[in-house]
Amino acid sequence: MRNTTIKKEFGKLLKASRMRVSMTRQAMANMLGVAVQTIQSWEDGRTFPTDLSIIDDLDRETGIYIPTLLDETIKNIRDRKRK
Repeated sequence: MRNTTIKKEFGKLLKASRMRVSMTRQAMANMLGVAVQTIQSWEDGRTFPTDLSIIDDLDRETGIYIPTLLDETIKNIRDRKRK
């Protein structure tokens, strides 16, 4: 499993989760104290969140839990490879 594949799949799931809770990138960035470009970079699959406090903030404020998204990411990639 290539790292870029994981980042891209994670980004798609993060964006879908953000949209499911009706949150803009700007609102998420403000809530987490990061630049909107950081949220865009995560969603575009270029980077991952690296600050562990972000995991708790996202979960507490939106119900988006990064470890669950990573589990879903890996499962989706494995499922695609099996087909």
